[in-house]
Amino acid sequence: MDYGATFKKLRLEKGITLKEACQQGISSAQLSRFENGKSMLTVDQFFTCLQNINVTIEEFQFVGKQTFKDRFEKSIEQMQEYLNTNQEEAARSLAQRFFAESQSPYDWPQFLGCFIEDVLNAGNNRPFIHSQKVLSYLQQVNNWGEMELRLISIFTFALDTEQMDLLLKSILKKAKLYQSVPQTNALYYDLLENFFSKYVFHRNLPAARKIQKLYRQSLDERTILLRPRITYIFNQGILFYLEKQPEQGNGCFDQAISLARIFYQKETEHYFEKRAKNWRENYQDTNYRELTINLNFFNY
Repeated sequence: MDYGATFKKLRLEKGITLKEACQQGISSAQLSRFENGKSMLTVDQFFTCLQNINVTIEEFQFVGKQTFKDRFEKSIEQMQEYLNTNQEEAARSLAQRFFAESQSPYDWPQFLGCFIEDVLNAGNNRPFIHSQKVLSYLQQVNNWGEMELRLISIFTFALDTEQMDLLLKSILKKAKLYQSVPQTNALYYDLLENFFSKYVFHRNLPAARKIQKLYRQSLDERTILLRPRITYIFNQGILFYLEKQPEQGNGCFDQAISLARIFYQKETEHYFEKRAKNWRENYQDTNYRELTINLNFFNY
């Protein structure tokens, strides 16, 4: 979240001047620097300024997520397109743009640039150059929030199975807390999807089945989201293929794709059609590996 930009958006929408937003213990110049990302406020100063513009922390957090979406949605869509269609030069150019926008070693532009470059490295069988930095940051944070959970979700491709096994329980326990919040209720399933894909990539079927069990339990308990249900069915098809039961696998693939079609989920339908085609054509190749990364930053 860009705190300064979010605060400025709320202040301007309420027609409040910089001077009116300051009032106590902070100058207009200091608040202006905060709004423009050039400095930070103390916690006390920040909450005082929120009170001065009559905004609750809950409202600030909600608008902050919208500000993040406004700022990054188009760039993330470009990132997905470039990576999915092997446009390496365009992807590297976008990574450099993210790095140029970054104002901290630990903000989203920095991490997105790292993500692009290391996905390209993985695709070219080159060593990762950024992922250890990201994982080191995550190890420094004692209490993970939404940002850290999304980071570990998209950087799952860089984990080895031992790291995944150690982190899985605590990560999912934390992510479950976000299921009661509409803006983040898909985060738990994003993590399950990416962990399942990495376990399948390493042919760790017991661990992949464990992920499917967690999917099933959660789907039975609470979710009204459609995408996780489709993903769960499709994943069952993958397990059937890996167990040398392609007919049962095709049945699951067809069921998942049909469900997406019935509910007019065109992008989801095409996404799973493409993956089903790859499995049907390549499953007998012992060297075939599939690794997918769900980059769901803006919920389903």
